[in-house]
Amino acid sequence: MKVISFPGSENKRIKPTFEEFYKAYYKKVLFFLNKKLENMTEAEDLASNIFLYAYRIYENYDPSKSAPQTWIFTITRTRLINYYRDHHIDVDISELENVLTYEETEMEKAAYLQEVRNTLARAIKTLQPIDQKIVILSYFKGKNSNEIGELLSMNPGTVRVRLKRALEKLEKHCEALRV
Repeated sequence: MKVISFPGSENKRIKPTFEEFYKAYYKKVLFFLNKKLENMTEAEDLASNIFLYAYRIYENYDPSKSAPQTWIFTITRTRLINYYRDHHIDVDISELENVLTYEETEMEKAAYLQEVRNTLARAIKTLQPIDQKIVILSYFKGKNSNEIGELLSMNPGTVRVRLKRALEKLEKHCEALRV
């Protein structure tokens, strides 16, 4: 059961199984640790230890008190501080806490942006094939109406009209989904 909360959604949280939790957060924790340690082997070892610890205490985790991401990154922060101390690495801990807060915010944004991309991709697929090509060439390939017209053997004015109508359809589709 995968539950992702976005700003403005209900505050009710359902506790995922540990397997679901692991699949949702392991790569994020590993990415963060690799970025901080600059050593994938050490990052993998530390991430494994973090999730082993999380597994042992997972029954005590209460989703009504904190989001799963907050919970695992609190553990990660503590374990990373311990790692630095044990390996005699001098780090400004307040800087580490600010980075963790930044990382959590960035991951939430990334998850939201991925959902927007998926919605946009589904919306583009609802357009006629020629309109799909026009939108993709214009917004994803950076082509102007003259270049698109040449590529598709169309009048640039026709390209602009079709693009405007396609964008209107996309806007309605996305509004219906509240994205």
